[in-house]
Amino acid sequence: PHPSELPFLNSRYQYILNSKIEIDLGSFYKTLPRVDGVLSAEFSTVIFEAVIFGKDVYVFKTPLFTHRCSMEIFNYFDKLEQLYKIITSGSKIKCDPKILLDKDWRDNYHAFINSVVYARK
Repeated sequence: PHPSELPFLNSRYQYILNSKIEIDLGSFYKTLPRVDGVLSAEFSTVIFEAVIFGKDVYVFKTPLFTHRCSMEIFNYFDKLEQLYKIITSGSKIKCDPKILLDKDWRDNYHAFINSVVYARK
């Protein structure tokens, strides 16, 4: 979890803690390179950092996410059963991380954020 989420882990993520999904309580930035994907229930820079690392991003569908982010970028789910189906189907994020890292990264980053965050205005 993001460091700011640790105090709320039990109240926010009980449905995950009760499942077979492992939550790594170590340093996010040490963990990120080692994982296959990132699951997020909060609107956070973590999901964009995961894109840069080429990780699959699974987002718990909330009004904030669906209002602020394009539904076409991340893998959204409502229930753990749906998350399981998304993961086992091999569904990938639809954003090339290179657009955030090449020589025009700043322009690409702004374009990416604008397309994701402001796509639903």
